[in-house]
Amino acid sequence: MGLSDFLTDKIVKKVTGAETIRFSTDAMCELVKEHFIQGADDSFLETVRKTAKGNLFKIANLFSKNNRYELRVQNIQIGILCKTQKSVYVLDHEKNTFYQLDKDKNWKKFYTTIDNMIKLEKIHRN
Repeated sequence: MGLSDFLTDKIVKKVTGAETIRFSTDAMCELVKEHFIQGADDSFLETVRKTAKGNLFKIANLFSKNNRYELRVQNIQIGILCKTQKSVYVLDHEKNTFYQLDKDKNWKKFYTTIDNMIKLEKIHRN
């Protein structure tokens, strides 16, 4: 974790009171699988896929079926050259905790894994 991550975590805690926990790509995918994918119907699975893919101009967000968790994917601008990355996080509204994908550059791996988990969920259901 770099200095900017450390400072961002402190600001988030000060402003929202939420603790930030950084997750690896695999741990974040398991969290999304447990609370958004398992047992979901086809229309909700498509919404999970679209949310995980993100949106170009606004934050893509989705609440879990029990409204405890919120998945958010947003574009962030890096530097003068306007390079964009996607930031992935899950908010736990009950524990007031902020789970963030540790390395935002891993978004592609995150999305591919979520897409595969959705396909497997559909196969196992049938």
